[in-house]
Amino acid sequence: ALAIAGALKMNSSILYLDIGNNEIGSDGGVSFAEALKVNDSLQKLSLQGCHIGVEGGKAMGKALRLNKTLVKIVLGDTNLGDDGLSAVCEGLKANHALREIDFSGSKFGNQGAKTIANALTENQNILKIDLRSKNEAA
Repeated sequence: ALAIAGALKMNSSILYLDIGNNEIGSDGGVSFAEALKVNDSLQKLSLQGCHIGVEGGKAMGKALRLNKTLVKIVLGDTNLGDDGLSAVCEGLKANHALREIDFSGSKFGNQGAKTIANALTENQNILKIDLRSKNEAA
């Protein structure tokens, strides 16, 4: 996963990358976030089930603030936790390219729902958001 993320920093032709259900962990999540900061072609990225965790979520939030090409990101079942989810939502507030985000299979309570709702009120460009539970998303 680290090698693919590294290659993504240099590649300007890939539009869609699905690395879902690979155990890339937080190191992989951070690596893909770093790639998103500089990649200017990727439009869709799926990290479904990759368990990037809180640190991966924090890094992804920072990347979303800078990325101008991503229109869809799948972060379902990634174990973001409250802090990772909050960081991603902070990134959403500043990102005006993203149109679709998938958090399906993620576990969050009332505070997580409020965090997402707050991001959606500040970012009117999101057209689709998937918040299904794991059982419904399968």
